[in-house]
Parts: sequence; structure tokens; C-alpha cells
Amino acid sequence: MSSKTLTFYTSLSSATKRLRSPIQIVLTLSLDPLRPVVRRSTKEPHAKETVESQLPIAWQVLQFDLPSSSQSLSVDYGEAFAAMEVESTINGVYQPGRSSSPEVETGKLVKYTGRVWSVDTLYTPGPPLGYFAIQSDAAKPVEMILGCEFHCTKPVYLQAYTTLNHRRGQRLAHSVVEEMFLFRDSTGKPKAKLLVDLKGARPNKCAFQVYSHHNGEIALEMTVNQD
Repeated sequence: MSSKTLTFYTSLSSATKRLRSPIQIVLTLSLDPLRPVVRRSTKEPHAKETVESQLPIAWQVLQFDLPSSSQSLSVDYGEAFAAMEVESTINGVYQPGRSSSPEVETGKLVKYTGRVWSVDTLYTPGPPLGYFAIQSDAAKPVEMILGCEFHCTKPVYLQAYTTLNHRRGQRLAHSVVEEMFLFRDSTGKPKAKLLVDLKGARPNKCAFQVYSHHNGEIALEMTVNQD
């Protein structure tokens, strides 16, 4: 699968679109921006659901330290995911294990025994399912994360937040998720961007200009060309 690139940059070419203070931007990925992660109370795929809001984990951390000069930071990625067990947490940063599941697809049940991964089909008498499930048969409780490794047929969404002193793999605080999001709709509510829709002047490349509004709020504006 070919790599894609997201570029975030600052510019001095416009007096009204300049970054006026150092900032940190965290990028997160999700499979559904409007629906929380679902945890089931039993191992049966069709059993009663328990819905819990899961705070996102920092995928990429971008630091802009010199607002008086132009900067450009790029992120290369592939639209691909797999499930991995969290091996440990060091100073609040999640450390994935060495093994990962087969590719994650909608309509699939990913199983983990604690050592071996396998994939089955989620049973449904109706139309194809728009989600997948992960089942742990391990002897002890297991915490899992999604990582960028394999092709995923489920749409993947990108959100950005302004933060302080965050690191890749660190879970975002609830206050950051609720108040510091950068991608929003015309009413000011958060609106994550579909990765597959991010297209620039060149294939597989997309650019966002980072700048400050007069009131100090940070803006991310998708641009056709990076100036």
C-alpha cells in the first residue's frame, strides 16, 4: 500500500495568517467520530452491549516552537490498522506488544487467546455490518489498542487538538477532547476529517496551514498548495 503524507506548516506570507505563539498539536485517529467504543458484557458477539466513551490516544505530536519563522512538519502514513495488546504503560504512555492481529475489517470478529490471534465472521441475519469486534479469551484482563499496520475497510477519521507536553501513545485528557479540538463544523462543533477525503494538489499529499486568529485561537486550514 502506498504511503500518504500530511503536511502541517506555518507561513509568513500573510500578516493575517501567522502563528503568534509556540503550540503543540496532537493528531488522533478513530473508526467512528460520533460513536463511542462498545464493550460487550459477554463473549457472544450478539450479546447485550455496554457503551463506554473511550478517550483517544495521541497518534502524532507536532511541535511548533518558532512562530517568527516558517516551519513545516510532515506525517507519512497508510490507511491501515491492526489490534495489539498493550504490554505496559510507562509514564502514561502505552507500550504495544510485539504481536498484532490480522487485518481489521468490518463484519469481522478478531479473537485473542493471550498468545494467538485469529479472525472469524460476525453473525448477522441482516445486511453487512458496519463495525468489527475484538474478543479476548486470555486468562487475564487484556487492554488493546489499534495500530497502523494493515489495510482497514472501515473509514478512518482524523482529529487534531492543541495540547501541552503530550507524547505519542499518551491518552488525551477529557478536557482536551471536549475543548481543544481544531477540526470543527460551521457551528463550532467538533467534526473529524475522513482520511480518504484529504487530497491536495498532488496525489497522496495534503497540507494544512497552522495560524492564529486575532483572538488567539489556533486554526488549521487545508490548502491546495503549501506556500
